[in-house]
Amino acid sequence: MKRFFALVVCLLCLFCMTVSSFAYPPSVIPYDYGTSSSLLVIKKPEVQNSASTKKVYPLSGVSASSSVITVYTYDEQSGVYVPMKNSEGVVLSSTVGYSGLFGFNVTLNEGVNKLMVRADYIDGSCQNVYITIKLLDTVWVNNIRSIVRGFSLGL
Repeated sequence: MKRFFALVVCLLCLFCMTVSSFAYPPSVIPYDYGTSSSLLVIKKPEVQNSASTKKVYPLSGVSASSSVITVYTYDEQSGVYVPMKNSEGVVLSSTVGYSGLFGFNVTLNEGVNKLMVRADYIDGSCQNVYITIKLLDTVWVNNIRSIVRGFSLGL
């Protein structure tokens, strides 16, 4: 009788613990925009093509509560977007809370960084937003600043 009761309790726990979870796809082809157009809004960067001198770039936005947000990077060799990983090898992915806000610190590579942010919602809908961030060389930027300062001083 105790074994039967333990089995019933285990089965109840198993059925009660089922959570609607969904994994991000291992790769996404370019120009796949998903099944929704109102699930995800990127707040930073403010435009799809931007530039930065910061190697670690703060990426942020708004999405529906309970959405899973994943950051992808373009793989030149395979021609698809693959999940981006942080320095510890963990995929940049998070579930959005009740506020609807999310944010990631993305480590940029030298040159042009093609990124995609994907939102997966519990009803199966998804949206992909493509952004490009160019990491500027700080030496080049400092040279430009010094030229501008020279003109403003009347030199």
